[in-house]
Amino acid sequence: MAARTAFEAVDAATSNAPAGSARRSPTVTVLPASSQGSVQRSAKARGASASSGMTLEAAPLVRAAKAAGKGFASPLRRASRALWLELTGCFFALFALSFGLGVWHTRSEVFSPLSIERHRFAAFCLLTLVFAYFSVSSFLRARRVSAAG
Repeated sequence: MAARTAFEAVDAATSNAPAGSARRSPTVTVLPASSQGSVQRSAKARGASASSGMTLEAAPLVRAAKAAGKGFASPLRRASRALWLELTGCFFALFALSFGLGVWHTRSEVFSPLSIERHRFAAFCLLTLVFAYFSVSSFLRARRVSAAG
């Protein structure tokens, strides 16, 4: 049963006339003399596609395959982008955590008479805040990307 349905779908996709337009009469367009060169070029292009093995019956199938690929690629691209942003957010969060531990270990040296200890504490504070910002912004961007679809 499924094989017959698949065969009918392929047969319908490769048929020359769609089901709703079987009784339409073909329209004829008269082109001005200035566009004759473009018509000849398009005929040459059709000849080139026919000589490359592309038949007129295969063209709709190729277009359908491209459309299906685009329909599949867009959600996949969005999901992979959101996953990448979440991974980078975790990476930045790990750095923020490690610098936060540095802040915790150097907190007693804030009032040290040596200036290098105070500078070390300030550097750890600054790096903790910067990487925490990167982490949060990366997760927010991932949320926006996944919600856009």
